[in-house]
Amino acid sequence: MYINLDKIKISLSLLVFVGVVLFFSSCYNNTDRVEVILKVKVIDKITKGPREGDKVEVINVKKPLFTMWQYVKIMNLTTDNIGVVNFKTFTNRRLRIIVYGSENEYNFTEFEVKDIKPNETIIIELTSKNK
Repeated sequence: MYINLDKIKISLSLLVFVGVVLFFSSCYNNTDRVEVILKVKVIDKITKGPREGDKVEVINVKKPLFTMWQYVKIMNLTTDNIGVVNFKTFTNRRLRIIVYGSENEYNFTEFEVKDIKPNETIIIELTSKNK
């Protein structure tokens, strides 16, 4: 009985290729990619009042397969007169939000966007150094 080894090698190679493609497509499934609007409010830790004019940096945190965490800056914003910034993002992201105050103070938070409830406000507190 004669077995054609070339056909077996080609069949196995094709099977492995299809398996790898299916594996990676399942890892990076974007079916839960829904756009949402997030609201971040920056307040003073002592007075609990809003902080106007603070810089807000939004960073997308990625963990590719078998590599280190990656931090990709998405946008820079500035708080309005009530200490709020609004921006659009997707539910399949992990975000780090860093707030820089006018007196070299800063604070940050990191979260999965899918864990945020609708109409929930993310509050970040900063402590002024001159108080």
